[in-house]
Amino acid sequence: MISSYGIFLGASGERLVIKKQSEVLREISAFEVSQVLLDTKGSSVSSAAMRLMLKHGVELLILRRGRLLGKLSPARRGANIHLKMRQFAVRDAKGSPEAVRGRVVRLEAEAGRVY
Repeated sequence: MISSYGIFLGASGERLVIKKQSEVLREISAFEVSQVLLDTKGSSVSSAAMRLMLKHGVELLILRRGRLLGKLSPARRGANIHLKMRQFAVRDAKGSPEAVRGRVVRLEAEAGRVY
């Protein structure tokens, strides 16, 4: 948990690096971490650290006084990008959500997914 003002979370290779000013407080392998909790508004996380966390399936939870404000989590593995692209193509061709809804269900059924 990062809860102190002035803390920086960065990345170096496959390691997450926690610093305060120029002092390295801790380095830890990303594969050893499952979650990072950020509960202070006076800290920062580098984009390199975020990419490393996503690569290793590490969630970043942003809290305020212990309450969850939001999170950065890895995309689901196996998500069907081709289905999404076809859904957007149908939406763009038809325009209205009502016209799209029936076509999307058919596309999902064609892809083996019916919700």
